[in-house]
Amino acid sequence: MFEKFTHSAGRAVFWARLEAGRLGSVAIEPEHLLFGFLAEDQGDSEQRIAGDHGGEPVGRIAILARDGLPFFSAELAAKLRQTLADAAHPGKSIPDTVDMPVSEPCRRALIAAAEQHTEQSKAHLLHILWALISDTEMPVRGLLKSNGVTVEQVENEIRARHSTE
Repeated sequence: MFEKFTHSAGRAVFWARLEAGRLGSVAIEPEHLLFGFLAEDQGDSEQRIAGDHGGEPVGRIAILARDGLPFFSAELAAKLRQTLADAAHPGKSIPDTVDMPVSEPCRRALIAAAEQHTEQSKAHLLHILWALISDTEMPVRGLLKSNGVTVEQVENEIRARHSTE
């Protein structure tokens, strides 16, 4: 399935796995996927890579960093992260080397996002956000909506960003 995702969207899943392990979760949940989306959307991977190399992005890493400009403002991203962190029930951290299953709601979101790919383009980072907010049974949907994020906003942004591909 992940061959249908851009590098940025795939990395969001990677960040979700790291967050789930950090919190001691037994599975990757939609909340972790939203954490992963925020990490990619806000350029956390660029910051981590630059920090490892004296502040300078390395080679193609800078080019592959993200699918365009951030969707969320830094303030809203920080608010969402804090809300997710406050709701988390951390357990004993699980090492990154341990295989971790994906919960059913998270699997549904990833499948829905992957289905947005076409022969001409891959599923982008915003498709993950779209999958998290468009599914009426998704646990993080309420958090996104209560912070002013709508399905229509995400769909409009997807069309605007990817109509030129």
